[in-house]
This record gives sequence, structure tokens and C-alpha cells, in this order.
Amino acid sequence: MRSIDRNSALKSELISVQSFEGLAMQRIEAEIAVSVSDLKKNPSAIVDGARGSAVAIFNRNRVMAYMVPAGTYEAMMDALDDQALIEIAKARAGETGVPVNLDDL
Repeated sequence: MRSIDRNSALKSELISVQSFEGLAMQRIEAEIAVSVSDLKKNPSAIVDGARGSAVAIFNRNRVMAYMVPAGTYEAMMDALDDQALIEIAKARAGETGVPVNLDDL
């Protein structure tokens, strides 16, 4: 397992894993993958071993979920909120402003 720069936690290396069930390729957005069984046995060890990076959770050789640290999840939500605000600002960029007197509010 290679170390991960925490500032680039939102960037993950794309790894393709071949499923043994259907021989279909599935994209995995994490460098660490564990089975549901292993996660159940010792979740703290999995979190500690991930060292702040995302973990792909497998069930029957398919990714069923991703586990990310709270800080990473919060950063992702902030980035999505920022993107939505940028879209609103772009949509309103051509609008004409309305004069407002703060005392009237």
C-alpha cells in the first residue's frame, strides 16, 4: 500500500478489477479494498490501515460501498455545494441588479 497525500484525498487512482462472477470489468475508486466479512471482523483495523484514504467494500466480488474518513466526506459535500453555487452564479451573471436600500430591509 503506498502512502496518500491527504490534500489529494478526493483524487483516487482508478483501478480495474475483473469480477470472477461475470467477467465484467468494474471500476474501483479506491486503492484499498476489503470484503464485508473482513470489515465486520475488525472495522477499526481497516480504518487505521487506510490512513485516511477511501476503502472499497466488496460483497461477492463486487464493490457495494465506499468508506471514507469523515473529513474527506465533508470536503466532498463542500465541493458539491460550491459547484452548485457556481452554477447559480453563472446563471445569474447576465441579470441586471436591483438597487436596494439597507435601511428599507
